Formats: sequence, structure tokens, C-alpha cells
Amino acid sequence: MTNIGTYINFLTKLQKGQIPLNLGRYDIISGGMSVTEERKKLVDFADPFMTVGQTVLLNAKHEDRVQSYKDLNDPEFTVVSKPGTTGEEAVQCLIPKATYETANTEVEGATRVLEGTADAFVYDYPFNAVFMALNPSNQLVFLSEPFTDEPIAWAIRKNDPDFMKFLNDFLSRMKADGRFDQIYQEWFLNSDWHRFVR
Repeated sequence: MTNIGTYINFLTKLQKGQIPLNLGRYDIISGGMSVTEERKKLVDFADPFMTVGQTVLLNAKHEDRVQSYKDLNDPEFTVVSKPGTTGEEAVQCLIPKATYETANTEVEGATRVLEGTADAFVYDYPFNAVFMALNPSNQLVFLSEPFTDEPIAWAIRKNDPDFMKFLNDFLSRMKADGRFDQIYQEWFLNSDWHRFVR
């Protein structure tokens, strides 16, 4: 990223329950890290750059009976999410009577609903929206109204005030000069890029 004079090496897969910042090999987590009180004990968060919430991908066979996440609060429904995520936390706290099962990846969880081996998948709005766009099917219903509010922010190792200031200043500059809004429009509000992903 020449405009900030840094080199970036991306890690795209985390081990279950692992925060690699604390292993000393990585400096920042930038993708989909919700700010929670529990995570604040392990890492420091920069200023939030967006707010997301949990949504539901529902197998269409339940469309007439399930209008909201609350309707899934029954042991007859198998609800899937990914362990260690705020999706899992939402299922356990807000729909505790559902039969809860875990999936190793987001795609696995959503695919189980698509294939009918689970009734619903609870996860962040951005993932569920993209999955629906990439997998148009009459077997899936997207309950797209988020039922939680979760700030998303970059996570860094604790006690690094210089890096924290650098990140917050960078985000502030991007918002002030319009780059943040441009990126948000292109990657979150516009779905044209979906056709290039397979």
C-alpha cells in the first residue's frame, strides 16, 4: 500500500479460536472482527469503520413459519454458525432453545442450509448477502434485517499506542477525503464484483 508506505502480507485463514496477533506473527486483523467485551481483553481495537449485525439464511421450506430469528427458538430447528464468532454468540444468547450445530467455515454453514441438512445459518450480514448473491436459489430465504448491532474494527496487539494512532489517523483521512465512502460503495453496496468471484 504505497499511499501509506507499508507492505501487507495477507493471512486468509485463521485456526479455530485463535487470535494470531498474540502469536507475534501478524500485526493486525482487518476482516470481520466484531468489537466485543471478551475480545477487548485479548486485543486492542482501532476506531470502528462500520457496523454490521447478525442475519439468517433460512431453508425455504420454513419460509411460511419463520419470519424472524425469534421464530427459530425451538428445538425442532437446527441452526448453524461458526464457532468463536458473534454468530455463535447470537444463537446461544438469543435463540438458545434451537438445536445448535457448528460449521468449520462460513461457506460450509450456509451450504448446509442450501442443501437442507440444517434449517438456518446465523452470521454477519455481509457474508450472508454475498452468499445469496453468488448462490441464487429458491431453496434459500435471506432474513436480511440484522438483529444485532456490532461495530467492526481493526484489531491489534495490546499496548501499541503508536500503531493505534497510525490506524485511527489513516481511517480518519480516508473518511475525510472520500476514499472510505468510495470503497464502501464499490464493495458493500454495489454487487457488480460478484460476477468475478467463483
